[in-house]
Amino acid sequence: MDSTVFHAGTVITFAIRAGDDNGLDSAIIEFGDGNRRLFALEQYTHFAPFFQRQYGKPGSFITSLTVYDGKRQSAREEITVTVLDDSVPFPNQYPLSGKQNRP
Repeated sequence: MDSTVFHAGTVITFAIRAGDDNGLDSAIIEFGDGNRRLFALEQYTHFAPFFQRQYGKPGSFITSLTVYDGKRQSAREEITVTVLDDSVPFPNQYPLSGKQNRP
């Protein structure tokens, strides 16, 4: 599973791509914080929206996309979104204070 790290309040853009030669039926995006979006696709063969989302508090959220085709077969992809408090530096970054203290 892929993962990414952001600070709380950062606007995150999700780029989604799905397709099925026989036609898509529906898609569900779950953001991992209790919010989700459902799309009725009515036999579209491709689905490629962009979504922007903000996570307002720190935590680790599994964001998923589940796509169903006309035969109710499904495919699912997940990404872990880690949201940090603004006071916490990103991993592998060191505070700047005249000189860098690195291990």
